[in-house]
Amino acid sequence: MVLSKADEYRSAWLSWLRHRDMHILTVGTYTYTSDLRFQAIHHNDTEDWTLQIKWTQKRDAGMFECQISTQPVRSYFVNLNVVVPTATIQGGSDFHVDKGSTINLTCTVKFSLEPPEYIFWYHHEEVINYDSTRGGVSVITEKGDVTTSYLLVQNADLADSGKYSCAPSNADLASVRVHVLSGEHPEAMQTGSSGCQYSWLTIVLLITHVFFYKQQSMTWNPSTRTKASNATTYKTPLAKRNTMPRATPNTFKTICPPNQAERTHESCFSHEDLRNFKNQYGLPGQRTFC
Repeated sequence: MVLSKADEYRSAWLSWLRHRDMHILTVGTYTYTSDLRFQAIHHNDTEDWTLQIKWTQKRDAGMFECQISTQPVRSYFVNLNVVVPTATIQGGSDFHVDKGSTINLTCTVKFSLEPPEYIFWYHHEEVINYDSTRGGVSVITEKGDVTTSYLLVQNADLADSGKYSCAPSNADLASVRVHVLSGEHPEAMQTGSSGCQYSWLTIVLLITHVFFYKQQSMTWNPSTRTKASNATTYKTPLAKRNTMPRATPNTFKTICPPNQAERTHESCFSHEDLRNFKNQYGLPGQRTFC
């Protein structure tokens, strides 16, 4: 309902306009729209002019103008904000409960100018009968600025699984899917492409990690070597440990003095690898190669 006062312009005509499409809705008490939800109301004993909008919808929000046909024309503007009540079931779209325990669903209705006249609960698209022979089903509703309705289903059984909906009289319904578990874990019931995607991603990351770990353990990067004093450096890098070439002057990266061999090159080869290397290629014992 949108109100306007015209007490100082008794002989003038009053019109209501909608700014969204600049449509003249009413002139005096006459309606100039095919939308029968709009009506101008005026009582002779008052100077109030009312634009009544029945069954208000979200699209009705916006600016309205009360225009008085004086010279010059006088206008008053009213911004209509349409509040849409919403219903929400707390806890997300899935609810897991153990067999034999109590299903406790909470539905809240917000953004309502007045509390809903009623709230119905549904299970599998059918209204829940609180007086059924099953027993143990109850509903508690607290009305206020925020209306809250609690559905309690005691001694939950597998047959109590499924879709539950909360349907207020003044808002769209809200739904949740209840899973009654009989010894299973909730994770076991979560199937779909997303779970498969994460499993494959884990496998790919694991394979990649192992591959690079093997690459690093088999290949020596000459740039990471700490140079020893008085060392002779050749330009040809080493290959993999298990594919050692024949011993030539260009085979090895560095020839190290005996007193620095263990400290500098311990991370490259073990002592046993060094001994086997020298024995295989007939290298003199007084020098250590790495």
